[in-house]
Amino acid sequence: MRSGTSGSVAQSRWLTLLLGVLAAAAACLLHDVIAAMTVAYDLLVGAVFVPIMGAVFFGSGSAVAALLSIIASAVVVVALLAIYGVDSSAPIYGGLAASVLACVGGSMSLSRRASSVS
Repeated sequence: MRSGTSGSVAQSRWLTLLLGVLAAAAACLLHDVIAAMTVAYDLLVGAVFVPIMGAVFFGSGSAVAALLSIIASAVVVVALLAIYGVDSSAPIYGGLAASVLACVGGSMSLSRRASSVS
């Protein structure tokens, strides 16, 4: 990395590199295209659906709560994929449940903290 780049640009590049390495490792482990597409779909629906819909329909959410929701639900999806396998629907439902709980809980606690500070 160049030394003249700003902090957020450098962090974004490192995160992109890390995610690329993880994606390449997952592609090497999954020798079936359908299994790889299923894992991608599970992560997309289980981790990203609720924060996006929350941002579209509700204006009271926060970016921190959405990021917390994505991280928590991605961990749940990956754990349930390891437990139940690629063919199960449990990772999607578990990820959606974790995403809703984290997004709503994070938004409520962050808004409560912001109102107590002011």
